[in-house]
Amino acid sequence: MIMMGLIDEVGNRLAEKSTSIGFSYFFCQSTNMQLNNAVSVIRGLIYLLIDQHRHLIKHLKQRYETAGPSLFEGPNTFYTLQNVLFDILKDLTLKECYFLVDALDECDGDLNSLLDLISATISKFPNVKWLVASRKHDNIKEQLGHNDIYCAIDLGENRIRVKEAVMKFIDIKVNELATKKSYPPEVKTKVKHYLESNADETFLWIHLVCKELQRVRARRAETTLLEFPPGLDSVYQCMINQIQRHDMEDIQFCFRVLSAVLLAYRPLHLEELATVATIPENDAEELVGLCGSFLSIQDKTVYFVHQSAKDFLHLGEGLKIILPQGIEDGHRQMVERCMDILSRQLKKDICDLKYPGFLNRDLAPKHKSRILYLRYACCYWVRHMQHIRQGSISYTHILSFFSKHLLHWIEALGLIGEISDGILQLKLLQDKVKVETYS
Repeated sequence: MIMMGLIDEVGNRLAEKSTSIGFSYFFCQSTNMQLNNAVSVIRGLIYLLIDQHRHLIKHLKQRYETAGPSLFEGPNTFYTLQNVLFDILKDLTLKECYFLVDALDECDGDLNSLLDLISATISKFPNVKWLVASRKHDNIKEQLGHNDIYCAIDLGENRIRVKEAVMKFIDIKVNELATKKSYPPEVKTKVKHYLESNADETFLWIHLVCKELQRVRARRAETTLLEFPPGLDSVYQCMINQIQRHDMEDIQFCFRVLSAVLLAYRPLHLEELATVATIPENDAEELVGLCGSFLSIQDKTVYFVHQSAKDFLHLGEGLKIILPQGIEDGHRQMVERCMDILSRQLKKDICDLKYPGFLNRDLAPKHKSRILYLRYACCYWVRHMQHIRQGSISYTHILSFFSKHLLHWIEALGLIGEISDGILQLKLLQDKVKVETYS
């Protein structure tokens, strides 16, 4: 939230100051494979710079003419894009450049390369400034702290300023609740006092508690508050308890939803979620809503509301509840569900194109929509298999699946543009069979 405010304020000031200033930012998110790696960060920063200063695209074009499409894919993508960024920063029309990166600790893929890039730009380009936000992370401090101009601001050492911001946030949220729920003055006062006394300077705790208060009538506000003691884990535990108050079928559906989102390699579209969690497709959005405030929906795609929510389910007490048999059993269930839906739905000419030479780029939305619900199952069932031990899934079952649906599966991968991923999956499967055969 602080970084969002800084981006708005700094962006406005720089826009008034000069047109020759570059300003770019990126929000890392561990739960999203498109936002949790160094390549995505540098790609996003370059994109915003070029979007603001269109003439800078010449530096990208020069590299693209040499490297071709491999500029954006493959093992050397980061270093190629790094050179593009260096070319841009050398451009004399760019007098100053400011980069802001939020949640640097959530950059799970190749973080060290990104830290090296930050250090390199600081030493090579005096006109470049970085502002990064992160949880405490020794590696980040070690690699950036050696710079003479490095300045760390620890929110823990600025508690007074943080507390002031928290109190303002509470004022806003309580006023919104009081207006929307028609709180009597005494209820508004008690809600505000409880939040101020228990927030522990945590914006997310306030947000989650207020979100729960929006669900109940004014007369139940006080009793609802008492269910949420201080601390995010306490809030998440309360939300688990609330899920367990539903009827048994909804409880099972909610736990399937939470476990599927937890184990998935990327955020799931609602249609994909219905497939891999084996829940009614028409009820997917409602069931996500029943999962407390663990999840949010953006553009029909399901995300964890925050990294701490995922940590609670993956590392905390929540795991024992949603996956009592453990992570491995969860991956086994994902494999079984994916293979089941693929076995039932894959067929020749699944999109009814009627023409084997149909180009992927010519697919109409109506064709793509017919296979959207199978996208995740097609692309990730083998990856989930990497997490389970020998014997958990019968290789006879896999052989039976391939004997009937191998070409259908490859056709589906082609329709969604993931043939290369299918080849990788076959290699992973081959390696796993070899290892388990020899062990």
